[in-house]
Amino acid sequence: MSNLYISTYPAPYRIDLCNALAERMDCQIYHYVPAENEERILENAVFENRRLEVGSFHGKSYPKGLADLIEKNRPSTVFSQEFSLITIRLIQLRRRYGYKLAVFCDDSMDMIRGNDFSAFHRVARKIIPGYVDELILHSPDVLEWYRDRFGKGILMPIVGDDVLMRERLAKAAPLTSVYREKYGLDGKKTVLFVGRLVGLKNLPRLFEAFSRLGGGARLIVVGDGPDRAELEALSSSLGINALFTGFLYGEELLAWFNAADVLALPSTQEAFGAVTGEGLTCGCRVLVSSKAGSSSLVREGENGFTVDPYDIPAMSGALARLLDMPALPRDASGLRANLLPVSYADSIKGILEL
Repeated sequence: MSNLYISTYPAPYRIDLCNALAERMDCQIYHYVPAENEERILENAVFENRRLEVGSFHGKSYPKGLADLIEKNRPSTVFSQEFSLITIRLIQLRRRYGYKLAVFCDDSMDMIRGNDFSAFHRVARKIIPGYVDELILHSPDVLEWYRDRFGKGILMPIVGDDVLMRERLAKAAPLTSVYREKYGLDGKKTVLFVGRLVGLKNLPRLFEAFSRLGGGARLIVVGDGPDRAELEALSSSLGINALFTGFLYGEELLAWFNAADVLALPSTQEAFGAVTGEGLTCGCRVLVSSKAGSSSLVREGENGFTVDPYDIPAMSGALARLLDMPALPRDASGLRANLLPVSYADSIKGILEL
């Protein structure tokens, strides 16, 4: 008997969790959609990444053969992602096989208040929680909302294993010096964005806010997407000379986290924002949209600020305050202190006790 974890594609912020489920809960890990840059994403995976055949229903992908998979493994616990077609099918099968069904739900309070990604999710939120055994939620306010209405919920912020990340960060530290020399960053404060270059990430407003700082800092944009050419043109027109690196992962990405003074997540729509926890773990102060679930990780004025993503003057002012803070000291390895206010080990306890 093996427990099961079933999700769409391997996400960087779920790798440590999947490793723990595989090692500590005898959980087989299944994905059914290949991820972009999947080979890089799975570099730190110790689990076997298994594949399910993909079907399509009204334009949405779903995994085939779930009944056969359940029949073969007879799991005691199945983990599913979101209020999806997979979860609906697993609810049906649960009646026959009697396993415990735990669903990861990435809702933020902003989504619950109406800024949803889809009408389907808005409706499913009212129905599906009543038919599953447990919900795994990522911020305290969302946890309280679901517990009030459905009497269930485990809190686990979307954070990686901070102990392992710090070990990986130490290995990446020499590359930080290479970046600083290559791009002339010595003596400059840096603001870092990491993510897809798409509209909801709100980069035009971040660029405008950054342009009001008056120079002396550098903006680094890590990631790729359909808006890249437009954003490069905007950067040039605003005179901010942002550095666009393209997609990075592993040590190349960690070296930028280690180099940056501030990580910015200015999204107008964001379920959680795993990058916030990654930045904090690496010692970056953070500027986080109030729309993002990861705003729950911000301790105002200590490790960062939250801001209305539509308020450019407020965003610029918060960036200025963060950049004016004294640089955090570094140890002999070139690392700053971990600013994450929660630990991965504590966060995962509720899941491992299912």
